[in-house]
Amino acid sequence: LINSDSLWAKEPRWGGSYLIMEEISKNAEKYYDINPKLSALYGFIYCDQAKTFKRNKRYKEAIDLFTKAISFGDHWAFYNERADVYHFYLKEYDRALEDINRSIKLRPTIDGSYRMRSRIYFAKGNYTDSIDNFHAAEMVRPGDPETKEWREWASKNLLNKGHGLLKTDLHGAIENYSLSVKFGDQNCE
Repeated sequence: LINSDSLWAKEPRWGGSYLIMEEISKNAEKYYDINPKLSALYGFIYCDQAKTFKRNKRYKEAIDLFTKAISFGDHWAFYNERADVYHFYLKEYDRALEDINRSIKLRPTIDGSYRMRSRIYFAKGNYTDSIDNFHAAEMVRPGDPETKEWREWASKNLLNKGHGLLKTDLHGAIENYSLSVKFGDQNCE
């Protein structure tokens, strides 16, 4: 954890460089036999480079670099970042779900990962699992503004779907209204 935090602090955007990050990773090599997870440190370099591609809307290149980061070792953030690209930009929800599941398995205390999984399930139309993961995000970090924002968006989206179905499919409308209330009771009327 100390080494990974050091690498994060030495990313170029914070005034560091990939050369410094590589040096930290190289210094950790002598401890691989004690802690094999240290091999993932090299992955932070590629993960940061992938984020640059993501910001520049070069999503396939970003995926390739996130995959290269993962090849150095399992780290929850690599999977989380790749899931973000698969979900939001490439709309490959099954791959996004696979990655976020791995991220949560590696680090189950990150609220944003449950929020991401909630979003992925929502996009797939699996509202029950979406709601469960939304609640998990709330339990991990109560009162988080991003989770509140997600809840409000999902609730409103389902409310609007219900309105759209009201004249043609009353059962479908009621189902969407009920789901809307499960996300947030601000739309209970």
